[in-house]
Amino acid sequence: PRDYDIFVNEKLKDFDLNDKTKLWLLKPCASSRGRGIRLLTDIENIPKKTIATHYIYNPHLINKRKYDLRLYLLVTGYTPLKIYLFDNGLARFCSEEYDLNPEKMSDRYIHLTNYSINKTSTNFLQNDSVDGEFGEKWTLYTLRKYFEKNNLDFSAVWLKIKDIIVKIILSVTDLAIPLIKSFKLSSGNLFELYGVDILLDETLNPWLMEVNLNPSLNCDSQLDLKVKSKVLTDIFNIIGAIPFSHDGKFTPMDKANEYKDDS
Repeated sequence: PRDYDIFVNEKLKDFDLNDKTKLWLLKPCASSRGRGIRLLTDIENIPKKTIATHYIYNPHLINKRKYDLRLYLLVTGYTPLKIYLFDNGLARFCSEEYDLNPEKMSDRYIHLTNYSINKTSTNFLQNDSVDGEFGEKWTLYTLRKYFEKNNLDFSAVWLKIKDIIVKIILSVTDLAIPLIKSFKLSSGNLFELYGVDILLDETLNPWLMEVNLNPSLNCDSQLDLKVKSKVLTDIFNIIGAIPFSHDGKFTPMDKANEYKDDS
């Protein structure tokens, strides 16, 4: 709310719905799954408690459709800073072809990449193949292969994304460190998984859309299971979780050594 006057007087002083470079989205605070997101069409009716974000009008398209990247970020400490970026993830597609026609600006299936929205579309196609370039959801590995086949440099994109990731965490260290100290626990006892949403524009420049607490680990397909089960496995290995059984058949350390031998 404290930025409301600045936003209206500076960012919207030449507001024009017909100018695609000056479009804005409004997002409700602390919401999820694309609920309540809408295009700003009336500057006289802006909720005071909302998040305004500049609309990227020139997204990179695949099969004429807009998509975003859901990446998984694990933070296990701030002093020292320890950040892990999962090397796989999800590419989530809109279920309709991209179109900036003013008459279609309210079509959520064209403009919002949220899986929870697009799976309700009559055009939705479920991707049951872990490696397939098909449907409204791909793995990040599949997207990398698509880039390679089309002579696009994903490695350069990935470097830019990692730069964004570091800046995300650095931007909250002043808030996070005092909070961690208030728990009076070793930093080794704390960790957090974030879901980071990235959008690529037509020049393959990555833009941060948002950072999600408690990213969904629900699995609607084998593709989801493949990616998200590995995310959880990596988390347990990184934080050093030791298996435990209440049946008394083994001690935690015995089971941990068994897993170590298998690996």
